[in-house]
Amino acid sequence: MIHRRLIALALGLLLLIAGGCSLVEKDEELAEQLENSKTIIEYNGTAVTKGDITKQMTQYLAASGSSIDSMKSVGEDSWKMFKEMFITQCAANLIALDKAKELGLDQLTDEQQASIDETYNSTMSTLESMFAPVAQAAVDKDPSLDYDTEYQKLVKNYLNSAGYDPETFRDDLVKQTILAAVKEHFIKDVIVTDEEVRSNYDLMLDIQKSNIEQSPEYFSLQESLSGTILYYPKGYMKVRHILIAFDEDTKSKALKAYSATDDNTEYEKIIADALPTIQPKVDEVIAKMKAGEDFTELINEYNSDASMIIEPTRSEGQVVGPYSTNVTIPGYLDAVAKLTAVGDYTTITTYSGCYIIRCEKLLEGPVPYDEVKDTLKSGMLADRQESKWSEITDGWIEEAQNAGKLKMYPDRY
Repeated sequence: MIHRRLIALALGLLLLIAGGCSLVEKDEELAEQLENSKTIIEYNGTAVTKGDITKQMTQYLAASGSSIDSMKSVGEDSWKMFKEMFITQCAANLIALDKAKELGLDQLTDEQQASIDETYNSTMSTLESMFAPVAQAAVDKDPSLDYDTEYQKLVKNYLNSAGYDPETFRDDLVKQTILAAVKEHFIKDVIVTDEEVRSNYDLMLDIQKSNIEQSPEYFSLQESLSGTILYYPKGYMKVRHILIAFDEDTKSKALKAYSATDDNTEYEKIIADALPTIQPKVDEVIAKMKAGEDFTELINEYNSDASMIIEPTRSEGQVVGPYSTNVTIPGYLDAVAKLTAVGDYTTITTYSGCYIIRCEKLLEGPVPYDEVKDTLKSGMLADRQESKWSEITDGWIEEAQNAGKLKMYPDRY
């Protein structure tokens, strides 16, 4: 046995020399392979390695625009907590796949298969539109390259960054579909009554109203928490705007002057001198707006601000008020404060051009129950379903550990 190991080591050294790779590089690759081969979960004869967990964690975090490095950066304690919770969830998924076999949920329906096919084909089509031109450009630049090789390399790198492999991407979609079916089976009877929704609305409205009346600037915190807003301070409304832009040279000069010093004399002169070049178009839009033309169509035709093209902002407007923290356009909040009724409009001129701002909906005070009851109900139902699912999977984990079928080693990760 030892002899064979020595022969293997010698052959490996020869290959390293012949291949021109440094021992340091190969040592690093070997160390990474060994690290990723550590067993993190043992379940019923199945070993889940650190590499497997990393792949699944990458998938999970990439779906929300985050990453493992981002999670680690928030602090050791938070990372440890997240890591342990995620490993436990991975173990629960292994048990859930066994439950799927017991319940017959591992046999996909035609509808499930069609959904998987649609997701797979759509993803591959999108990747082709992204990377085919890049691969072709590389081959055009260096004809010795093989197009298929370059294209597959680009696709692989992209999927890897999201925690997938081209060869197993469809299998991952199948697994996710089965897990979703198992979860749905166990939480399908969870309900939220209309009476519970109304009671929650009344309670949360009282809390938000009390907080905002005591300290109106609290609203910006409430807004940042992404919960359902039930009470707005004075001065809040939904607005839309149309930007009639200056030419690029004017914008560049005006922005430079605006950023240079606290003295805005030069900046104000630049935009004042440039305003006549766009004033006819500003007047044209206002005339059409007053004549009753659809504001969405006017946005489509005249607007140069990319943020106003995105839905639902384009058709419904954005929430703006005196404590808004996400508005960076100079003078915008002061201009909005002048609007007092739906349909009111005002204009401001900045380094970008002239903004025609229109009030679409007044928001001050409580949000009517009928406007938010469906949102509240779906949120409450989701919370209750997650609580039920956690209760069930915690029971599975405890039962499997007590039976000696499950062992987890989060400290190895």
